[in-house]
Amino acid sequence: MNFIGLDIGTSGVKALCMDENGRVEKGCRAGYGFLSSGRGRRELDPESVWRAVLRCLGETGGGREIETVTVSALGEAVIAVDAFGRCLSTGITGTDERGREQYKAFMEKAGSRKVAEITGLPPSPLYSIGKILWMKESEPEVFERIHKVFTFQDFVIYRLCGFAAVDASMASRSMLLDHRIRRWSPWLFEQAGLPVTLMSEVVDSGTVVGVMGEGLRRELSIKGKVRITAGCHDHIANALGAGVCRAGECVNAAGTTEGLTAVMEKGVLGAAAVEKYQVACEPFAIPGLYNTVAFSNASGSVLKWFVKDILKAGDDMYEILGRSIRREPSPVLTLPHFAGAATPCMDEHSRGALLGLTLEAGREEIYQALVEGTQMELGLIYKCLREAKVPICRIAATGGMASEEILQMKADILGCEIYTPDCRETGAAGGAILGAAACGVYRNPVEAADHMVREKRRYYPDKKRHEAYKRKQEIYNGLYGLLREVNKTEMTKAEQV
Repeated sequence: MNFIGLDIGTSGVKALCMDENGRVEKGCRAGYGFLSSGRGRRELDPESVWRAVLRCLGETGGGREIETVTVSALGEAVIAVDAFGRCLSTGITGTDERGREQYKAFMEKAGSRKVAEITGLPPSPLYSIGKILWMKESEPEVFERIHKVFTFQDFVIYRLCGFAAVDASMASRSMLLDHRIRRWSPWLFEQAGLPVTLMSEVVDSGTVVGVMGEGLRRELSIKGKVRITAGCHDHIANALGAGVCRAGECVNAAGTTEGLTAVMEKGVLGAAAVEKYQVACEPFAIPGLYNTVAFSNASGSVLKWFVKDILKAGDDMYEILGRSIRREPSPVLTLPHFAGAATPCMDEHSRGALLGLTLEAGREEIYQALVEGTQMELGLIYKCLREAKVPICRIAATGGMASEEILQMKADILGCEIYTPDCRETGAAGGAILGAAACGVYRNPVEAADHMVREKRRYYPDKKRHEAYKRKQEIYNGLYGLLREVNKTEMTKAEQV
């Protein structure tokens, strides 16, 4: 039996066709990019995303018997469509600056603590609510024609089977879901002045919501029932694909950004901790469980900046510099806030810094310092989760920036074991796992993950190296506070010019 997982991200769609034993039958990636519109806009073209989805489905499913197609996607993005399913807007992503003033007005009316209690989310203009209210205020004529406001998950689901359904984890990223009951909050919609009917029906992850239309199956040359299944927020799909599906387990996804998604029981992370540590709590793909969303804005992007933009080097330079990483910490200290600060600071005005440079510092030493900075930022997030009483018993590491040198450094800095799954495309694999459980091959996603995920390698912390990094981590943890006023002053000067 074959199951397809779709992972819709900011730069492309990834798809995997897997059998019930976790063997990859076929994989595909179709890329796209942000629209070049400027003025703080970060948009994706929904039609380009849809074409990428069709290409991936044709590549992975063409000529095969497919049981399920499970759709997972990036969070926060919104797409307005009319009653005929035609797009009335671009895909406005979470980092788009539109809607910030509307978000602030909404939070002033609703109250940050009340919102945190209902949604499990810390204050941030990242979430969908501001974008939706911006549409209502700035484009009223378009807003009147809106039938549904989709995420990329329910947008694709709707086009695949004609049913408007979104899973609870994706709905959570709108800041309109009551995460305690996994349903839309009428009170929040009332505060926002929006009708609940504007949004898709909320379902559990792994729910079969329809079947692919016969015409589309013929077009893609796909055989079988092709049940369309609601996946989850891409962070959670990545966790499932790495075998992380029980309370106490955690996944570290390292790519352009980096974060920790820890699975926990209901009630572990309350509103006070959500606000204090700026850690989101959202419904996990398994009923009764929840997960954190804690991340840094720049990780692999910092290394890419150094290798591509500064050194003007090719991809082989990552391996060359990786081999040069020494066992002892670099004397150079890096604050990797090249794209602002996320968990726990949530400060868009924070900036990156390299401290302790001398004339003897070469590319190898600077590269090591940059890697250390990204991992110490992760260490700070890890510290916050532990202080918030979020239990973490093991960590799976995934992502394109997970070289052996970085993985060992990660284990040494965090002081815990790190393991990697055999399948690299864990986001798409998570969808296949949900699909296998949805059609009854396995009793639940936990059993499916146990059968379909294999461990590749384990990294153990070096005690001496951990103690050395522990001292540097303590210095690092205070670095943001020391530089905050400098960055604030410089931003104020820039705004006055």
